[in-house]
Amino acid sequence: MRGMSPSVFACVLLLSGCASVPSVDSFPPLTPTERSCVADSDGVTWVRTAPATHRPTLDAWCASVGPPWRHAGSEATTPAATLIVISWNMNVGRGNLDGLLEYLAEQFKQELPSARVGLVLLLQEVHRAGAAVPASPRFSRAVPREIRPPAAAPDIQALAQAVGMSAVYVPSMRNGGGANGPQDRGNAILTTEPLTAPTAIELPFGRQRRVGVAATIHDIRFMSVHLDTSRARVMQADALATVDLPPAWATVVAGDLNSVEGHNDGAHKAFMGRLAAEPCGDRRTHAWPWRLELFFGGWVGRLDHIFTNLPAGRWSTQCSTLPHFFGSDHRPLAYVLRASGVSADGLHIVSQTDR
Repeated sequence: MRGMSPSVFACVLLLSGCASVPSVDSFPPLTPTERSCVADSDGVTWVRTAPATHRPTLDAWCASVGPPWRHAGSEATTPAATLIVISWNMNVGRGNLDGLLEYLAEQFKQELPSARVGLVLLLQEVHRAGAAVPASPRFSRAVPREIRPPAAAPDIQALAQAVGMSAVYVPSMRNGGGANGPQDRGNAILTTEPLTAPTAIELPFGRQRRVGVAATIHDIRFMSVHLDTSRARVMQADALATVDLPPAWATVVAGDLNSVEGHNDGAHKAFMGRLAAEPCGDRRTHAWPWRLELFFGGWVGRLDHIFTNLPAGRWSTQCSTLPHFFGSDHRPLAYVLRASGVSADGLHIVSQTDR
């Protein structure tokens, strides 16, 4: 087993699901009403990057989710001297956001009195429940299995409202058939700062429909992404790396790339062609069930990454992987930006520990 490459092991893991994946032209076209899930709404605009042959399948998956959702929270009126950017896969309700925020407050408690600290959360695998999601799926073949959240887990709308942050959420896919109530899941951005130009970026189809979410905060274009588990993630990364977004000072792309070959994965290399990879660590960021850990023997590489093209001189930066999972199966990445001239003496984030 030790002579096999990570890509071989990844293929073994995915084979069981590949046979049931519909082809990208096996669904009938939808009516304009049925395609309302990709209509510009709540101030969110759409960018579509997939080839035309993927359209029927993407539309079929889209027909079973609700529209994007935007929430206006309590936005700060003065610029933040320090901006904490967190990228985190929340594992559909298992991530403890309150625990993460308490941890960050403790780490930055020495810095808080001297400078205002802003927060940007780039989240993946968050879920939404309720009336915004269609009661039943339009096509059963376009519904992935449910990742059941804990019974008491708040959805993304309740989370954003509870912490008082501005938010934009864009669903990628339905979360199961609805036996436990209609749900969808996708990516979100939450922030204490003014949030403008929210954008949904629909990617080429792989095993599942994937949609990135972007927004401009302090003249920086932030993007939260979660790529496919199949090799289609390379095509999706290429699409994201070249997408034409509203102008901004710079771009920060972060998320779960499902890059089983770590820094050598094709998805990682696709972003590296346009952006710089931030040095957030080399060890794994995920924790899979012990059977998978045993099967893979530790060969699966780092799945979570941050890429940027910040202009020199405006910010000093530091990136690390937090040492805790906070209930999820992924560790958060912490990317700290300080305006030029701001001291870093208050930073006490601990590097990722060995597992």
